[in-house]
Formats: sequence, structure tokens, C-alpha cells
Amino acid sequence: MENNYEFLGVFEDATSEEIETAYINKIAQYSSEEMRLYEQDINRLMRAYSCLINPRTREEHDLALLKERVMSLYGEEYIDITGMVDELKVEELLQE
Repeated sequence: MENNYEFLGVFEDATSEEIETAYINKIAQYSSEEMRLYEQDINRLMRAYSCLINPRTREEHDLALLKERVMSLYGEEYIDITGMVDELKVEELLQE
């Protein structure tokens, strides 16, 4: 999964203002001619920004990142039947 925070160069607890500033700074690195040459990069920037600036899609992104991290660290047994992180199992594990 692509990590939009890393792509924009912000921390996961970044504010909307920090996300917007990072997006503007990244876009500003491209001249108008380069924008055509690097269209895929520009589109990726726009997708990352629009995902993180919207509270609903940002929460979905955060949950997907969490699920990926839990699976890589602890395995699939910490994912519940709905496909989400089983928070009780993770909490038990962390208390051990």
C-alpha cells in the first residue's frame, strides 16, 4: 500500500494546513513544462493530497496502514472477520 504521508513528506499527525503546505511545495517544484512530462507524479501528488485532506478518506487510509502494519508484525490472526484490526488481540499482545 502506498503511504500518502511519506509521499507528501508529512507526519501521520499532520494538520490539514501542514498537508496543504507540503502539497503546494511539492507541486511548486515542477514547472508547467515538467508537469506534462511528470504527469504520473503530479497525479499521485493530487491523489495523496485529496485523500489526506478529506477526513473520511484520511481515516480509511489510516486504518489500511494500521492493518498493513499489524499484519506484517503479528500476522493475519490479528485481523478480525471483517478484515479490520482486532484491537483487543493487539492490545493483549502489547500488554504481554
